[in-house]
Amino acid sequence: MFLLSIGIVLIPVLILFQTAIVWLLNWFRIHPEKVSFAQKGIWLLAGVGITCVGWIEGTPRGAFRRLVTTPIPPSVRDIQWNGMALLNGRFVISFRAAPEDVFQILQHRGFLPDTNSWFYGYPNTAEDAASRGENVNRVLSAQCRALKVLFEPLKDPEVFKQKERDWEKSQGMYLITDRERTKVYVVLRWG
Repeated sequence: MFLLSIGIVLIPVLILFQTAIVWLLNWFRIHPEKVSFAQKGIWLLAGVGITCVGWIEGTPRGAFRRLVTTPIPPSVRDIQWNGMALLNGRFVISFRAAPEDVFQILQHRGFLPDTNSWFYGYPNTAEDAASRGENVNRVLSAQCRALKVLFEPLKDPEVFKQKERDWEKSQGMYLITDRERTKVYVVLRWG
């Protein structure tokens, strides 16, 4: 999203800048080869800049800042992430953190317990907590496997969903953590 907003502003500015430079060089009757060289240099600098910003935003820490919280709490470690942005896009971020920092993320992002989540499977009153936990691990492992994120089963997993208008839909941001609040998965789904 950040790169898109930069691109919407930056590309027209670069086109105007290039046009102005070329006009000035032609006005001062600079040799056409030098004008062409200046044009190529402007676009080379733009390409290098966009590539650098894309690389910085594409790191695990950059994805964490963009999708979970900024600044990154000091105890967060072992960040892994992957995603795909298509019509039915999703991102998965996994990390370890101290329980206090997980509570801070839950409060900061407005996550609420989601006891009827699609992660639990279909509602069954006869189902006990252990089988609900197995369902969460099964669905979460499928999400991680699809995106090639290393999966580690959670003991007594709990599912939280970020509050929003469409609470009943499976789209949105989910935070799944173990009862000790040390291993965390964040799943973002849309489409």
